[in-house]
Amino acid sequence: MTYLDPFAGRSSVTLREVLEFAHQWDLYDASVDGQQRMPAHYSGVRYENWWGSGATLQQVHLLAKNHGIPVAWVPPAGVIRDLVRADESHEAKLAVLVAAKDEIRAACRQRYAPGFDEV
Repeated sequence: MTYLDPFAGRSSVTLREVLEFAHQWDLYDASVDGQQRMPAHYSGVRYENWWGSGATLQQVHLLAKNHGIPVAWVPPAGVIRDLVRADESHEAKLAVLVAAKDEIRAACRQRYAPGFDEV
């Protein structure tokens, strides 16, 4: 196994190091850690809208898998945080999405149709 980062100074990584990298990714939260340096490859494994959500990779995966919520790119970090904190029932997740529909629509327009004005 090799590093993806050419500046790492090494040409291989151990399984223990890979597991530690994964652990660091789940510990870092821009909304909490602020100016702390972002772990290497963090931006390569997380969509920008996940940054600052406080959600682990497992939590966003479960939102997509168990509830069919398209967590990549949209919804915004605050909505993902609310989804993770909500009860595990599908109705609770749906209530979060409905409450944030304007914010989600705005994020979709910004991401996929910048400059588009809704009629």
